Amino acid sequence: TSGINGEGKSTIAWNLARYQARLGKKVCYLQFDHQPSTYWAEKKNKKALNDYLRGKGSIEESLETGTVDRAYAIWGEDLKEIIRSHAGEQLFQVLGQRYDLVIVDGPGIVDDDYAINLCRRVDTILYVVGSTKTKTRLVDSAMQELEQNGIVPTGIVLNRVKASYCGNDPRLAVERKRSRRWGRTEKKA
Repeated sequence: TSGINGEGKSTIAWNLARYQARLGKKVCYLQFDHQPSTYWAEKKNKKALNDYLRGKGSIEESLETGTVDRAYAIWGEDLKEIIRSHAGEQLFQVLGQRYDLVIVDGPGIVDDDYAINLCRRVDTILYVVGSTKTKTRLVDSAMQELEQNGIVPTGIVLNRVKASYCGNDPRLAVERKRSRRWGRTEKKA
């Protein structure tokens, strides 16, 4: 999760899912963030998870299989309650039995009130901070909301760090060459 949308959660979640699949783990990626994602090409023959959660279909009708299996939810006024319901609990139990790892791409804590309910359903939470975008007070506010709900992130990912802050470490030069997006990211910063 993060404080707001646009901090890089989807990129980190999708790349983590792909990496774990390459290591031989059976991975499922769940898209619960209502922001458009470049990592999800909606299949017309696949139902949204909302249908499964409302008892209108099977999990198989929602899952797109591949190297990383994936499913998506459509934002709706009742999504917060559906996630909190017994059906939401069952979804995560079923997927937890089928997969080695279930990665949830959710919305920002401040942007959407159902993010807290998603956090309650998972074992590990990575809090993503877009270093060039997010103000300290926003991070503090989101962390306070998590704390008030008894949720403690497992780790914090500092995303979008400017290369100039990293110095001239030769290991960084190797990573710059490996990364396809490095040049585009630096030009925008």
